[in-house]
Amino acid sequence: MLNPACPCTDADEKRLLWAVGGGKGGTGKSFVSANLGLELSGDLDVTVVDADLGSPNLHTFLGIRHRELTLTDFLYRRLPLTQVASETGHNRLRLVSGSNETIGQGDLEYFRKRRLLQQIHELPSAITLLDLGAGTSFNCIDFFILADTGILVINPEPASVENAYQFIRATTLRLLENTIRKCGIVHLLEPLIQTRRQAGGTVAGFLEFVGRQDPSSAHLLATVLDRFNPCLIVNKARKNDDVVLGRCIAGVVTKYLAVKLNFVGAIPFDDDIHACLTSFDPYLVKHPHSQAACALKLIAKRLVTISQARRRFVPAVDLSYEEGGRAQLLRTS
Repeated sequence: MLNPACPCTDADEKRLLWAVGGGKGGTGKSFVSANLGLELSGDLDVTVVDADLGSPNLHTFLGIRHRELTLTDFLYRRLPLTQVASETGHNRLRLVSGSNETIGQGDLEYFRKRRLLQQIHELPSAITLLDLGAGTSFNCIDFFILADTGILVINPEPASVENAYQFIRATTLRLLENTIRKCGIVHLLEPLIQTRRQAGGTVAGFLEFVGRQDPSSAHLLATVLDRFNPCLIVNKARKNDDVVLGRCIAGVVTKYLAVKLNFVGAIPFDDDIHACLTSFDPYLVKHPHSQAACALKLIAKRLVTISQARRRFVPAVDLSYEEGGRAQLLRTS
């Protein structure tokens, strides 16, 4: 775990931002976010943020029935995020709850997103977890890129695996696009768009093409991707093959997308998870010694270790680009 007595004097250096996402709804992103928050808050100040504007439900996994302040109070009533972050009654865990008033909003306006991102970084927590929505909206992708650690949650089923691959692909293309624009190498935009349009187009193939045309730019782009190391969790695992699946997906992503995907573990399927949700009992509190709980605790330790080891450069995301132009690269699958 993080050492709360870390001698580092710069508070920002001790803070971590994690984003939990994925391409498909129903994989258990909110379950993972809530229970990672519960586990980490035993030793640390942790804030979990329900950033799912489509169907926010993070509070239910924490056993919270009534929410006095929600993300709407921050977005539209101008309350500071630190005030919206409410006590959960569990250890040192605070929650920025989602709101039903945001349902149907796939993407925030530029100025609201920028303010949200700024105040997320200012939260006085050792770790802030963002529970993102499903799909490849600009909100999900930008938050995933900006996090110190992006965490992808999948189920061991074909649709979930395919959508997860498309999510990482869209995120990687978004990261490359930002780097190309920021560094003024815009002559590479058209080849990148062509890669996106081609059914068999791969990021590895794009980098190989750029390497032949512009070696220095290829090195720059490869360096940025090398620093982007998302993590993978297989949720609702029922057999050993599901663990093997996680490692296989990581290998495919590395081969075709030129991104190292860290497989950090599998969470066994447990019927008690649904029972806890309906009774508003946090799973990790109700079943602290179950196989799924033990897996979550081990995954939390691995994520902290990975995050501390790299403290990677966070690529700048310019949110002011015209949405229409970016849509060429980031169509939803």
